[in-house]
Amino acid sequence: MNTDSNLTFRQVRNVSGFSRPMSVTDAFIYNFLAMGIIFPWTYLWGPASFPGSNIELGIWLTLLAQIPISLAYCFLATVLPVNGGDYIYQTRAFGKWGYIFVLSGFVIWILQWVALSGWLFATLGVAPWLLSVGVISNNQTLCAWGLAVQTPGGVFAISIALALVTTLFLIRGLRLYVRAQRFLFVATITSVLVVIYVFISKQATFSTDLNAFVNTLTNLSGLKTSPLLSRDFFTFIQSDVTKAGFNISPTFSFLATLGIIPIAWTSLQWATYSVEQNTEISEADHFWKQLYILMGSAVLVTIFLWLIAHFEHIATTKSFMVAASAAYWLQIGSPDTVSTVKTVVQPFPNILAMAACKSLVLTSLIALGFLANAFQVACNCFIGATRILVAMGTDGFHRPLHLEKVNPVWHAPLRAHWFYFFASIPFIVAYNFLPNWVTYSLGVTFACGYVFTVSSLAATRIPSKLRSAWITSDIHNFKPWIIKTVGYVGFGSGATMVLSYLIFPQLGITGTVPYLIVFGIGVFAYAVYVISKARSPLIEKTMEQVPDEVDDFYR
Repeated sequence: MNTDSNLTFRQVRNVSGFSRPMSVTDAFIYNFLAMGIIFPWTYLWGPASFPGSNIELGIWLTLLAQIPISLAYCFLATVLPVNGGDYIYQTRAFGKWGYIFVLSGFVIWILQWVALSGWLFATLGVAPWLLSVGVISNNQTLCAWGLAVQTPGGVFAISIALALVTTLFLIRGLRLYVRAQRFLFVATITSVLVVIYVFISKQATFSTDLNAFVNTLTNLSGLKTSPLLSRDFFTFIQSDVTKAGFNISPTFSFLATLGIIPIAWTSLQWATYSVEQNTEISEADHFWKQLYILMGSAVLVTIFLWLIAHFEHIATTKSFMVAASAAYWLQIGSPDTVSTVKTVVQPFPNILAMAACKSLVLTSLIALGFLANAFQVACNCFIGATRILVAMGTDGFHRPLHLEKVNPVWHAPLRAHWFYFFASIPFIVAYNFLPNWVTYSLGVTFACGYVFTVSSLAATRIPSKLRSAWITSDIHNFKPWIIKTVGYVGFGSGATMVLSYLIFPQLGITGTVPYLIVFGIGVFAYAVYVISKARSPLIEKTMEQVPDEVDDFYR
């Protein structure tokens, strides 16, 4: 096992110098930002897809669904406090299938999130800031730029630049990132609080202020829309969607509210993402620290998601949000209405708040926070995926690429970062220029979901396959039945949400193409496994071993 093609994790670390720059609080912040309170899906996707749903209640129910999953991860992260979390958990529990699940569901599909982070940066940060400042200063040029950056070419250019900057930033090591992350966290929290403040302070005048913004913007930008739409956007969009036969004031439905859970879970499922760099987190071998990181961050994000939904509904009314959701997500209404909510005033919470606030300072604070969180989303894509690639390379996978090598000065896997940057380019191209790519690639929510689900199941193997690590870990006092029960309940919770995408077309995955793409990526992952095994016959034996790195936490 001491040949160059089969280095142990400790040997790789001793050669490369992985360090532990993250404190428990830093890991908490990392997960908080990874969950992306800037993601607009719950507010935009849910109201029209599940009429009668209560968004606020659905968000809290999602937290309940996430709790057993996070607990299962707490057990796993404590027993195996090493980098490449999901990959290590699943391969040590299920062998080659763990490799296939994580390579297909995470490493490959997270490339789609790299493309998405560029879209978030352009659409939720750069564009609304330019449009809002343009309206406030009566500047036609800024308004034109704001519309231009939302075009496929604009988003593509920003996405490539963001991925490149992220790579150049992260190859300097996680220590530099940790320092920057604290600023990103403060900026994100500040922006969300400002959004909430605008919704509270503008309750009485919100519709008037929004109408004035749309009217000024359409005049400055030269957009040709219905005169009534530009003058009375708030009322027109509701009447237009109603005329199209859509009920914008449905009665409450608990069943519809359950439909919100898989949507909100696209945020909360990332509460466990810090396990990918557990080696680099101090005290990662303590259960209560992991509980704070993995559970506490989910609770705080839930609170903020609820606050945004609650005060947005008070300021805009639920009827308006249902109408805006129907026009944007389902494209119900006149061409003018659909076009306006797609390109001029996308009904995302931060954009609505920026449009209504009429303040250059508040607009800039909101934009800065959303830019910061979008940048962090790009960073966590690279950080998590590269740590998984290092762990895979350490076990003997992808050996010709030498992705397991880590720079001894900067403590960063340079090869893995650059490999991931170049691998993301085709996804960025497809995301922005291929028709229907977004629809076809909605399988990302299905694929990432099955990784979290299978890892929860891996927790049930702790008392058996990971017994030696368990009895010497911080959770040695937990009875086997407790660990197994949590793992099975977490698996059931995750499986319910993953399977819901197969059952409910409202969740966006319609037709067979998205599933064929998921299946095709799985077949590709299996082929990579077969090739890697042929080159390194000891791979299966390596995947049975508890990484030597675990011992370093007990020295």
